Amino acid sequence: MLLLVTLYLVNRQRRLALQGSTELLEQRVQRRTRELENEVEERKKAEQTLRNTQAELIQAAKLAGLGQMSAGISHELNQPLTAIRN
Repeated sequence: MLLLVTLYLVNRQRRLALQGSTELLEQRVQRRTRELENEVEERKKAEQTLRNTQAELIQAAKLAGLGQMSAGISHELNQPLTAIRN
């Protein structure tokens, strides 16, 4: 009988220790999951910012090209007109 009580107590103690370890592990998993979710959100925001910046850069390049073309056309038109005036 004493042996059974001892085995029961040892088994109960192991179960309690295992339960505590399981709870601790679950807390760690939940904390890490939250951290990863935050990291994913930060990366999504960074990707969106990158796409926006790329779109702005493309627009700026288009406007720069249009400005250069406009300056070239103005130069080509003004050069003969200036020659005619002189």
